[in-house]
Amino acid sequence: MYWNVEGISQLCLSEQTIDGCIKDSICVSVRISGISNIDELFNRIYIYPNPIENESTLFLKENHSFKQALLYNMQAKSIVSYSISKNQKKISINRNGLSSGFYILKLVGLQEEKHLPVLIK
Repeated sequence: MYWNVEGISQLCLSEQTIDGCIKDSICVSVRISGISNIDELFNRIYIYPNPIENESTLFLKENHSFKQALLYNMQAKSIVSYSISKNQKKISINRNGLSSGFYILKLVGLQEEKHLPVLIK
């Protein structure tokens, strides 16, 4: 399903009989916001799953310039560091030794920097 206009739209599902008549329908209102194209959707940086129970994966976009990922606790102390190679697309994040709580994963590159929120269960 793809919407190209932000706002409130109706999403309806209908059951159709063999002869083409609508037998039953249900509709819900859906608020559409933050529209992006499919290339942008799949060329993004994200952590999944997040919150992390045991292990998670950091997915990197193509042609990134990141060299390092640093996991910071809420006291702004770097507690885990990951090296990132030029063509690396994934990094495993393991919660071993980490307390439950909120963290920030800082990605550091030559010309870009990104901060991702992380929740550890």
